[in-house]
Amino acid sequence: EQFPRVTHILGILDKPGLARWRGRLGNAEADKVAKDGSDIGTAFHEVAAQVGRGEHQDKFWRPPSDLSEMTTAYINWFHRNIESVQEVEHLVYSNKMVYAGTMDLYATIRGDSQPSIIDLKTSNAVGPDWPLQLTAYQLAAAELGLPSRRRIVVRVPKVGKIEVEAYEYRDHEEDAEAWVRTLEMWRWMQRDKDRTKLARVIAGF
Repeated sequence: EQFPRVTHILGILDKPGLARWRGRLGNAEADKVAKDGSDIGTAFHEVAAQVGRGEHQDKFWRPPSDLSEMTTAYINWFHRNIESVQEVEHLVYSNKMVYAGTMDLYATIRGDSQPSIIDLKTSNAVGPDWPLQLTAYQLAAAELGLPSRRRIVVRVPKVGKIEVEAYEYRDHEEDAEAWVRTLEMWRWMQRDKDRTKLARVIAGF
């Protein structure tokens, strides 16, 4: 059975900053920049997964040369803050609300008694949908018997000064309510084609 992915559902949210950015660059150039950024993000996620699994401790392990600065910054953050790792790139899903997604990292922060849900980002700006994405993972993980203490985004920018930033979202109940409403709106929009057929104005009406 196919479940819609969290990131796909969140695509319905308006991102006016993205539209302005496309307007400045033009669609062709914006598409190229977006693809390049996506390729870097995908490659870095694989490197981060290797770090999460401890593969970077092998003396022969090396990250891709173009990701070395980002990788070094992330490894330093990882060892300063992560006590133990429970899951890496772990699929979670909700049978109750019918959606699925992949947690980048399910790990225990130093000093905590319970794991946290951690998502990695390589964007140059903070995304307004980040807390909803984390909430969706948190609710699905809890349904599967994986409770979490914190919801954290770790941002490792791919351009400019490479400094790791961590954002913790603590408004769990408010964000959960917003996620449920977003999911309901997405489902409503999926029925648009059928509604359009039924609502078509007949000639002479």
